[in-house]
Amino acid sequence: MNRRDCLGLAGALALPVAVPLAVPLAARAAPSAQASVLADKILTHIRIRGREDGKPVFFWYAGTFYGQRSGERTVPLLYIEGASSSRTERQSDGSWIYSLREAGWFGDLETREVLKEWVNPLNGRKVEPAHYNSSQRTRFTASGVLPLISPLPPGLEYTGYITAPEVQGDDVWTTEELFVRSPGRAPGAPANIQTSLATLSASRAEVEQPQDGFTSALLAYQTLASFRPWMEMGAEPGVISWRLAGRKSATPDGIPAALLARVRREHPDALEI
Repeated sequence: MNRRDCLGLAGALALPVAVPLAVPLAARAAPSAQASVLADKILTHIRIRGREDGKPVFFWYAGTFYGQRSGERTVPLLYIEGASSSRTERQSDGSWIYSLREAGWFGDLETREVLKEWVNPLNGRKVEPAHYNSSQRTRFTASGVLPLISPLPPGLEYTGYITAPEVQGDDVWTTEELFVRSPGRAPGAPANIQTSLATLSASRAEVEQPQDGFTSALLAYQTLASFRPWMEMGAEPGVISWRLAGRKSATPDGIPAALLARVRREHPDALEI
């Protein structure tokens, strides 16, 4: 599991022509549609995270990379910026296959300039940040999120959940939680821990009554994980954390222009899913 190790969101729905524009969208959702969508946590999650019709969606996100040596104060380390493309496809058994491609970069906290070299303040070493171009495929089911790897590699522990939607006024929230533990990279090395917490929110009216298959959404993402190898922390105990905020769009053009240009220049496959 990579950034996953790691994880990324704008669009609007057309109003039905037959309905007067003065009638609020939320008031036009049929009670049966409201019940069926919000009672189905997977379908609600699919509409917010992706698209029910299987077409791709795109995310961009930005935030901060933190580090903490055990027993010491957490320190902001790097700026993070990235973009992704993803697709959710319904399966005959009722589950959904979720496919993701993404690319991201680590930058200076102040200037946000992408870094080729960086002095890690946790140990004073000059290192090369490992920017990423990664992929992920999982299966969403009512009982959990499952990796599309069978059998799992020896020693790998993987647990994933999609939470029931949380409705607060005009907004709906859904959370995807992944907890992974894998063996250390060398005999006797500590286990590698990865925790991925993606929280997404959308308009309740859009979730309940999508008109064109696209629901606009916002992303808040946190991760808790072991030190990255490129940080050269050795076996020293501690953790890293990412705090990201992002937005979903129906096309790559929803990604900020400078970031989109960098993705297309360095990792054009990240927008092909």
